[in-house]
Amino acid sequence: MRILISSLLIIFALVLVSSRVSAEPLLIEVGGVRGDVFLKRPGKEILEPLNLGDTLSPGDLISTGVGARAQIFFKDGAFLNLSENARLMISLYIYAKEPSGRKLGIRLYAGSLRVVAATRTVGTSSILVETDYASIRTSFSDFIVSEDDASTEVYVFKNALLLRNLSAIATDKVQLKSGYWSRVDDKKEPLKSKVITSKSRRQLLASTNL
Repeated sequence: MRILISSLLIIFALVLVSSRVSAEPLLIEVGGVRGDVFLKRPGKEILEPLNLGDTLSPGDLISTGVGARAQIFFKDGAFLNLSENARLMISLYIYAKEPSGRKLGIRLYAGSLRVVAATRTVGTSSILVETDYASIRTSFSDFIVSEDDASTEVYVFKNALLLRNLSAIATDKVQLKSGYWSRVDDKKEPLKSKVITSKSRRQLLASTNL
């Protein structure tokens, strides 16, 4: 009888733990897809279609086709919007219960990316986006990064970020504040920041919105 009761208690405990685990919010989840969007997992050569609700992990490579869009949600409330013809890898994500402890790393290879991590933080939160030419670092912000074969452009809509060229030759850094943009060309210092026009703002947001 005691063995039966013990067995039942163990089964109950396992079911309870399982239900709690399954109830936990996913760390990185696809929040929206439009058009042809593909995923390449680390160590795999095959591209698989990316669908609403799919889970992602650091090392995953996401690409969008012509006219396509994608949105990626993170457990701490941050999210990414990808434009058409974009390609990026989530290189790092460390979740903390408070956004102040978040660590997020992204490598953008092509296209445009909107990063929205707008919760004000006072801790060690770190968001890093790298392209072929630029490094963008902030703790919280709302900004768009556009990458092409010759340069990287960065547009800030909230808070501020630090922009620099990845080349050791160009050592200057630019602090971009809300409402300003700049560009980084190969082995050149970032351009002096300029005001984002209302027209440009509308076009930029439209290029990444679902």
